[in-house]
Amino acid sequence: MIQSKPKGNTVFALTAFFVLLIGGIIYTNHNASENGASWFHIVSLVISVVVAVVVLVMLMFRIKLVSVDRGKMKVNYPLRFRKSEMDMKEQLFAWQEDQIETNGMTFKEMTILFKGGDIVKLSNQEDSGYGKIHNYLTKKFKKQRQYPKPKDKV
Repeated sequence: MIQSKPKGNTVFALTAFFVLLIGGIIYTNHNASENGASWFHIVSLVISVVVAVVVLVMLMFRIKLVSVDRGKMKVNYPLRFRKSEMDMKEQLFAWQEDQIETNGMTFKEMTILFKGGDIVKLSNQEDSGYGKIHNYLTKKFKKQRQYPKPKDKV
């Protein structure tokens, strides 16, 4: 059984950033209520709340537990209370790996598309078990791999 879950560093960083944002919102709100709300307080509160909501949504919708065993992929989204199980031999439509070079590092993202419309995205920097799932798909489902389209020459 191959399992992939979010790396601890990723979850810790997003959670710490979210906690700092909430602390900043509370402090700014307290400071504004004591000293009177100025335009700076209002603008910083609006920006902080928007960023906090975006980070919270990222935490809620990006955390997933993926397991692959005997041709079946199980995806569990614990914060969305959603589980799905797909038979890869029957439902796998295509999969593709994209690589992006940034400052000497390679960022890899794999997109797995199923016939029911389900899409599972994994990346090597955010998810553990990425390499094992990539090797499994390369070995068992090479025909479904879609290669990136060549870029048009100008």
